[in-house]
Amino acid sequence: MKTWQKVAIGVGGAALVAGIIWFSINQANKGVVTVQTAKVAKLDSLISQVTASGEIKPTTYTNITAQGFGRITEILVKEGDKIKKGDRAFKHRTRVTRLRSRI
Repeated sequence: MKTWQKVAIGVGGAALVAGIIWFSINQANKGVVTVQTAKVAKLDSLISQVTASGEIKPTTYTNITAQGFGRITEILVKEGDKIKKGDRAFKHRTRVTRLRSRI
């Protein structure tokens, strides 16, 4: 085989590979949307008002329990107040009951 035939086969093979690459790139970009970007002008202020309806719920719920019996005479906190451990939430009057046992 002569040199010019080898060169022709090489050039033909390279052209075939280039054609396959070009075809696959065009097929891959068929569904691609071209996006245009631009710089946004800075506004002095942006004012918006949003109205919505819904329900506000706390992230955690806490149950308050007592270790004794009695009657609550005064509640010292209101719904929504923030309290810490040890804060007084109410005043109460204890009822002392006497148990009599029979022997």
